[in-house]
Amino acid sequence: MLFTLFTTVLSAGSVAHGSAVAGIVRQDAGSESTVIVGSQADPDTPPTLVEEIESVTTAIAEAQAATTPNQAQIESLQRRLRDLNDTFAAEKRIDGFKEKSRAIGESRDRVKNLLGEAMAPYLNPEIPSDLDDEGFEAGLDSAQAAVRAADQSLDEVEKAQSRRRDRRVEIPKSISEVEAELRSIESRSGSTTQERVLKRKYRAQLEALEAERRFYDDSDDVLRIELRARIQIAARVDRTMDAWMARVSKRRIREAEATRVEAAATAEAQASPIARAA
Repeated sequence: MLFTLFTTVLSAGSVAHGSAVAGIVRQDAGSESTVIVGSQADPDTPPTLVEEIESVTTAIAEAQAATTPNQAQIESLQRRLRDLNDTFAAEKRIDGFKEKSRAIGESRDRVKNLLGEAMAPYLNPEIPSDLDDEGFEAGLDSAQAAVRAADQSLDEVEKAQSRRRDRRVEIPKSISEVEAELRSIESRSGSTTQERVLKRKYRAQLEALEAERRFYDDSDDVLRIELRARIQIAARVDRTMDAWMARVSKRRIREAEATRVEAAATAEAQASPIARAA
């Protein structure tokens, strides 16, 4: 979808840069459409990525509204917009992984504390023997909810580890592919607007891939520690659940015994001479 990503960008760009910069499309002899930023732009300051996206989007709208639309020109602009949006997405990934990397120390402390709590001596839960039905059901529900939460957290960590394993295989391949594309562009003589856009995209994608790989390398121990903690926590809540289920069994036995005694008493009462006379 051509304008999906730009919708968010335009809103952000309008706040940060004022109204959208108007674009004028000029067609040269080589059918390479060129977007000239409007008079509001400072000619000595290169346009930002958001400004370029705004400009190309405006140019596409103008080209499509022309009396005789030039389809080749429109398609060229649309390709450029896709490349600019790819660059925007790559830069967002760079920012995201850099932010995660800055938080690695805090995350490491958190999971170490979590593991310390999980490794503490286990104490069987105290389940009062005189709980009424409502209190017993509430305690059992709480134990079941704890099991579900622990299993979900463990599953999320295991999936994160699996994704990392896959990405460790995929990233080198992706880097090689993007580097090949970049070398192909850089080997060409001259530089068109589209080639400049592609160079920026490939460089951003390479930086994003490297940032992702560094984050995985630097935080690998954090995920391993959390996995150990989640396994221990799941085992602890399972033991608590076992204690509740043992109490459920005892409770059912008592209830069954009470039912049997009541039935026997009823049968005995019905078999007495007074009951038969009645």
